[in-house]
Amino acid sequence: MTSILVGPRVGGQNFGYVSGGYYYGGSGILTSSTLVVAANTFYAVPIDIAFSTTFVALCVGVTTGAVGNVRMGIYRNSGAYPSTLVLDGGTATTDAIAFKEIAISQLLAPGKYWLAAVFDATPTCNRKANSVNQGVSPMLSMLASAIAGTDVLDGVTVAFTYAALPATFTGSGTYVSGSSLPLLGLKV
Repeated sequence: MTSILVGPRVGGQNFGYVSGGYYYGGSGILTSSTLVVAANTFYAVPIDIAFSTTFVALCVGVTTGAVGNVRMGIYRNSGAYPSTLVLDGGTATTDAIAFKEIAISQLLAPGKYWLAAVFDATPTCNRKANSVNQGVSPMLSMLASAIAGTDVLDGVTVAFTYAALPATFTGSGTYVSGSSLPLLGLKV
C-alpha cells in the first residue's frame, strides 16, 4: 500500500517528512477521480516545503495508460507563479497503469515550489481534489480573491510542446481548479 500524505503536519504538530511517504502539491489528496491529461500542456501545482529535505522521486498515478511519456520537474515560486527551474527530473512512460516515479535526489530548503509535468500523450491520471473541499492552497489564496468569479485555484496550465523543461516556466499560464490538474507529488 502506498503511503499518501499531504504535508508534514499531524494533529497540528510538525514531525518532519516520513521516509517512503508521498507529499502532494497544494491541498491535493488522492481521490478516486481521474483526469485525461492533454498532450503538450504544462501542468504546475504549488507545494510548500516545511523542512529541509532530500526528496528521492517525483510521482504521478497513471490509471489508464496511453503510449507516451511524462516529463516532471520542480520550479521555484515567484509571485504565486512558477519561475526558475530547480530540477528537470527526466521522464517516465505512461503506457501502463502504474504509480509512476522518476528517481531524483534533490534537497529542497523550506519554501514554496511548484511541481510541474508535461505529457506527450493523453493518459488518464489521478487528479487533485478541488480545494473547495480542502481549503484553497495557501500560496494561491490571495490570487483567488483577485480574479473575478474564481473561488478555487489549485495550479497553472499553459500550452507547451513536449520537450526538456525550460529554465524559466512558460508565461501566460491560466490558473485552474484541481479538477483540471493531475496529482503530482514528491517522495521522501
